[in-house]
Amino acid sequence: MFDIETISSEIDKRSDLIQQIDSLSGRLYLLKDKDRILLELRYNHGLNWRQLGQLSGKSDKAIARWIRKITHRLVYGDYIRIIRGRTCFAQFELEIAYDHFLLGLGYRTIAKRQQLNPGRVRGVIRKFHQWLDRQEVRPRESNEQKTKRNHQPFNIVQK
Repeated sequence: MFDIETISSEIDKRSDLIQQIDSLSGRLYLLKDKDRILLELRYNHGLNWRQLGQLSGKSDKAIARWIRKITHRLVYGDYIRIIRGRTCFAQFELEIAYDHFLLGLGYRTIAKRQQLNPGRVRGVIRKFHQWLDRQEVRPRESNEQKTKRNHQPFNIVQK
């Protein structure tokens, strides 16, 4: 027999998954061609890990792990927040953000790939972390809360 709470929980999980897939498909354009093609082959064309591994020259386990990480970072990651605030950063900084926050590369690897000084790359990554800390999401106040806050009676103490 089915438990109503179990069914409700499954429906919630599936709706969350649908939202994640919608969010992911809307953000694929953020990826570079090679990365986007692999994700599209997996999600849109149903290729399995082994087939993707053969195409990319990596093991099926490595591809599975990479796709899970990229998917999670595209749906929930700091890279999305950085892209939303991209006007605060130079193009080379955004390329560092891509490599670090989306691909998960360390500053030394990024420095080699982009032919930059490792100290400079580390400084840019630190700048991103500081910026992200300042951008922390604060819960929004509802209209009722604003009204209550704005119409609180003053407590005047008379002597």
